[in-house]
Amino acid sequence: MCSDPDTFLAGPNLLGNAWPLFAQSMAMVVEGFGKTVDRYTTAVELGTAKRDIPYEGGETSDMPGLKGVIKKGTVASQHHTWTTWVDDKPFITFHEMYTMDQYDAIEPKPDWGGHYHYRVVIEGDEPTELILQAPPDPQGNYRKPGYTWTAMGPANTIPAVCDAPPGVITHVELGLMQLRGVVRS
Repeated sequence: MCSDPDTFLAGPNLLGNAWPLFAQSMAMVVEGFGKTVDRYTTAVELGTAKRDIPYEGGETSDMPGLKGVIKKGTVASQHHTWTTWVDDKPFITFHEMYTMDQYDAIEPKPDWGGHYHYRVVIEGDEPTELILQAPPDPQGNYRKPGYTWTAMGPANTIPAVCDAPPGVITHVELGLMQLRGVVRS
């Protein structure tokens, strides 16, 4: 469904209502550092189509076979931000960005690096940045393995959860997971 920005912002949307899901995992990280969450804030920045943007879902798409047009003036990108505040300062900020691949057709032009990827930035001593991105195929297209990456954590946790005593446990108690069966002969 194509929405103008005002309609999009006025109505409920999946990511806008998803902050409790992100709050749970961010609270676990904050508590793992021995801190307490003061509050959570959310924000969204929208980009609109400067022209009609036709799209067609292909084999590497999240929705193969889907066809349509994002009409000029309607929402073509979303940048959602969830921030966890500790001691009245931002402690963890999580960004989720969705866009069409035709960046030149979106205003303002998205600046989050193009291809589908996960990026973790730690501002500290020493600062660290990690980018997880699939390599391009022979035609130069980038796959979108996000569902696989998302499932890897819970799937690799199953043996540790089964071995744990009864009760509620989190990644803080479980620690790093052994990756059983990852190397194939």
